[in-house]
Amino acid sequence: MSWLSITVLIYGLLMLGGGIGGYKAAGSLPSLYSGLISGCLLIAAAFVSKTNPRVGFGLAAAVAAVLCVVFVRRYTETQKVMPSLGLFGLSAIVLALLAFGHFFKSNG
Repeated sequence: MSWLSITVLIYGLLMLGGGIGGYKAAGSLPSLYSGLISGCLLIAAAFVSKTNPRVGFGLAAAVAAVLCVVFVRRYTETQKVMPSLGLFGLSAIVLALLAFGHFFKSNG
């Protein structure tokens, strides 16, 4: 598994765990649903990227881009830095890594 696939897998696990944690901490069903959906999509993207990198990483980039918008929107509504801006930063970093991986491919 490439470094980029592993990055997407870890990101997916973090989103999945964050959704579950948000539900347990605050009883937030939207956090649970968005965490489950985005986490599962990202985990699937990581595994698809092993056989079809264009589709897998394309899906991961789309999910990361949507999450960037969601977290900025959530911050503007709540004015709470955490978790909104922290997760926006994480999503933006993953999106940048996906772009980097696309334009600077390596053999590993």
